[in-house]
Amino acid sequence: MARPCSALTSPKNDLVTSITSLLQKLNPKKGNSSGLSSAPLNQFSSALNPSLVIQVIKNQTDPYHALFFFNWASNPVPNPTNYAHTHHCYVAINDLLLSHSLFSTASSLLLQYNRLSDFMVAMFIKAHGDRGDIRASIDWLHRAKMIESGRCLFSYNAILGVLVRANRIHLAKAFYDQIMKEGVVKPDVSTYTTMIRGYCKMSMIENAKNVFDEMICEPNLITYNTMIFGYCKKGDMESARRIFGCMMKSKDCLPDTVTYTTLINGYCKNGELDEATKCMNEMENKGCEPNLFTYNSLIHGLCLSGNVDQAKKMMTKMRLNGVKDNIATHTSILKGLCIVGKLDEAVKHIKEMVSIGMKLDVKSYGVVFNEHCKRRETIEAISLLKEMRGRALNPSVSSFNAVLRILVENGELEEAIHLLKQMPKMGCAPNFLSYNTLISSSHCRSEGKMQRVEELVGYMIQNGHELDATLYGCLVKGYSEDGNVKMAVEVFYEALDRHYVINLDSFSVFIKELCEKGKVNEAEIVFEEMCRRCNVIDKNSYRKFSLKNGKLRVLRGPRPQGLGAKWSRTQKMMAWQDPNGVVENNRIVGLQSMDGGAYNPRTVEEVFRDFKGRRAAMIKALTADVEEFFRQCDPEKENLCLYGYPSEQWEVALPAEEVPPELPEPALGINFARDGMQEKDWISLVAVHSDAWLLAVAFYFGSRFGFDKADRKRLFNMINDLPTIFEVVGKKQVKEKSANSNHGSNKSKSNPKRGSESQTQNKYIKSVEKDDYPGDLELEEEDEDEHGETLCGACGENYASNEFWICCDICEKWFHGKCVKITPARAEHIKQYKCPSCSNKRSRPS
Repeated sequence: MARPCSALTSPKNDLVTSITSLLQKLNPKKGNSSGLSSAPLNQFSSALNPSLVIQVIKNQTDPYHALFFFNWASNPVPNPTNYAHTHHCYVAINDLLLSHSLFSTASSLLLQYNRLSDFMVAMFIKAHGDRGDIRASIDWLHRAKMIESGRCLFSYNAILGVLVRANRIHLAKAFYDQIMKEGVVKPDVSTYTTMIRGYCKMSMIENAKNVFDEMICEPNLITYNTMIFGYCKKGDMESARRIFGCMMKSKDCLPDTVTYTTLINGYCKNGELDEATKCMNEMENKGCEPNLFTYNSLIHGLCLSGNVDQAKKMMTKMRLNGVKDNIATHTSILKGLCIVGKLDEAVKHIKEMVSIGMKLDVKSYGVVFNEHCKRRETIEAISLLKEMRGRALNPSVSSFNAVLRILVENGELEEAIHLLKQMPKMGCAPNFLSYNTLISSSHCRSEGKMQRVEELVGYMIQNGHELDATLYGCLVKGYSEDGNVKMAVEVFYEALDRHYVINLDSFSVFIKELCEKGKVNEAEIVFEEMCRRCNVIDKNSYRKFSLKNGKLRVLRGPRPQGLGAKWSRTQKMMAWQDPNGVVENNRIVGLQSMDGGAYNPRTVEEVFRDFKGRRAAMIKALTADVEEFFRQCDPEKENLCLYGYPSEQWEVALPAEEVPPELPEPALGINFARDGMQEKDWISLVAVHSDAWLLAVAFYFGSRFGFDKADRKRLFNMINDLPTIFEVVGKKQVKEKSANSNHGSNKSKSNPKRGSESQTQNKYIKSVEKDDYPGDLELEEEDEDEHGETLCGACGENYASNEFWICCDICEKWFHGKCVKITPARAEHIKQYKCPSCSNKRSRPS
């Protein structure tokens, strides 16, 4: 039924409500609106104007309702006001359709009304980029170039913005360079600022400076703030201050709250608290009001330096100035109290935070929890974990692992096993290192306790984890020390089946037990089989232990038969019935494969063998297997890393989701640079980062296991005697170049497929975003105002603009990325995100 004519004289909001109600009654849908009469809308003809049309479109939750209304308003009957859609009306309907991923509908609409312009195409580019479909974004840029004869600045800026957000800075540079080379379009301040933001984001400040210096237009406030952010991120406060001086001399770009806050944060991170305080005073004298981020930056810096009392005074000052403190403010205070050794006050402060109704997050609890762990106060640490769970917070697995490690080191094995079994009920599934900590413990493998070890191994495998070389070695050693030679032999051969070599210590105990049981021939066969089937790096050392315990002859013999069936069955992937009756197949990929060789080497020699195994794997990837390595480093995938394992196997995989990771992580995102530079340069770059990672891992182990100065020096000298991966790869490239020259070949070293991909890439390198304005630093305060009331569905904490968030497409709740273990790079490739709660609601296979 049509509404009375009195609706026409109602205020605009009532009119929007009336139209929306009528559209809901008509309920046009995809495919059935052609036969639906729009006559009921005719009563609103006389009220049509662009502002009303835009409001009605934005008020619709169903895009087909908005589209039905838009099409009617394009040619209303009657049309007493001669209404016609404006550019902004097309922008509104296009934005709504793209937000619902109705790309073909939006495209058809714009083509129908001949409105497919550069600006509209830029919206398509950004929309596809937001969904992680960079290929589609590039296709749309190519389309814009054909429509506008190459004069498509909005589209160029849009593609630059998409690539910068996806960390594809080298591809963004290729488009930027082509803009500058072709000269068809003149870059504007948004073009330059987007590239500067991308370089600063990747800590490539020199590149950002080069772009800044070559600007042919005046920088704006966002450009200056982005440069200051880049310098502060690098710790170059002198250069940041120089940019600040340029702003003070300009007329239109005087420093704002973001500028001062960035500087204060930079000074605090550098430990220059006096300069940070001076900057705050200068800010206030200039009439620029500090905001929450400003105060929190200074409070955090004061707390890290141990000036807790001064930090508390600053918190009082911010309250008096009308700025409300948040969870980040109090987390900094907790850190400061722990740094100065006032743990009791920190515990008291947490209770006060709870009493005033503040919602604590994992980070706040983690500060106090870590201090308890440093003091080896396991009871208090476990109590905090339980309290966190009681407040619907899920502690990280690394927190549980820290407590497990302390319990094991204290010899409290039963308490450690009990905590391991309680972890799923406390909202955290054990990972590979959780089991490894207990199984590799000498307390767990002491005489008569191998049955308990078998139980732990059973739990581990049921939860989707597999044994690595270290654990196989622990089991062989444990069974040998327990006198169960038969099981020791079975486990040893299962390790060989998986191409794992147990460590020297376990091998010596194993051989000694075999010889003491009169199984010298079997000991000889064991050594020979190990040498034949696996790449044993230090055969002489293994042979020495064999000779020490029995006369070794080179013999061949069949593999002993026995209890292998028991272990073989346990290796299969099995469904585990958890205490709540939910059947799950938990398969953790990253940690097990990362530890593929000896994960916990404890002597200089073992660390060096671990280093050599990983090094050999990475050299293989960058030389003999370079074609396969190139193929796996697909730039369209997420941030990838190159891992080398002690077993001399390599893998291109995603980084560990756990923050911080249990081991140092290799360089992130090596795949993004693949197509943006020469192959040999890219391989060399990966080689340099691989060398750095190998040193980090080796000295992580050295620090972890308490190497003294002499041990560290010896380890470094052993490592230094080997050529670096960069040197090995460089020599290979020189040899290949020489060989190609001698043969007089003009063929490319890349395979045809790769060349084709390169040509395809070049075909589209004619491009980039006018994000409404692109700067991440544009107005952090406005973002905070807009989202400040948004609460994380996992931890319940407020939105903060310096944190990554993701929204569930099912329940529409927002979550911290860290709370649901989603990184920004990973989110780019998720078409429909389901939070853990919604994922668990779907039916599971029995």
